[in-house]
Amino acid sequence: PDFFLKYEVLVASSLAEYVMLSCKEGSEQHEEIRNKFEIIQEKATDNALGVYLTNKFVRERLQEIVDQAPYHLSAKVLNIYGSVSRPRYLTREALAAEIWRKVDAITEIGKIENIHEINSNQLDRLDELYKKMRDDLKDLERYTDSRHTDLLKEAKDLVASVRGLGREFEGKDERWGKYDEIESARGKMMRANRELLEKLAGLTGDPRPN
Repeated sequence: PDFFLKYEVLVASSLAEYVMLSCKEGSEQHEEIRNKFEIIQEKATDNALGVYLTNKFVRERLQEIVDQAPYHLSAKVLNIYGSVSRPRYLTREALAAEIWRKVDAITEIGKIENIHEINSNQLDRLDELYKKMRDDLKDLERYTDSRHTDLLKEAKDLVASVRGLGREFEGKDERWGKYDEIESARGKMMRANRELLEKLAGLTGDPRPN
């Protein structure tokens, strides 16, 4: 479904309809439909896609588009994907993809060159990323089949290691005196991240991390 969310795919049933849909200056009706779809696209940025498409408001908006524009293939496919007739739980592959999207923020942390010289703004950002990833994974719980909870647990353990790293900078102790502790916490986080991404890549078919 990612493709149909990223791109507005339309299907023409005749040459005349194709010409109409291809025009840069579309009809007022199509402009209205396009605006509705753009809102759906924009609000999906920070949400697990599978969960997002089951949202009642999103499904109602998609159905409105389908009713107004039967040629709107993207809205039709996304509406079917998010329909209540779908299985309640995500497949293992879909869950892996959602988890990857949610923990990908750790790559931002890994880019901090000298972790011992991290500043207050970066520490605030570290805490912000930790809380967001924690809450995002929490949201996935009700869509996780009991057979696949191992993936969610590993992801939660990874996110917990981010909090562990942040704790090493708390208190009044000089950082040079906690060099080993900081290095250990950072190493634990990066190893856990690599191991999890290796497992997720095997399920999603995405390239494994370098």
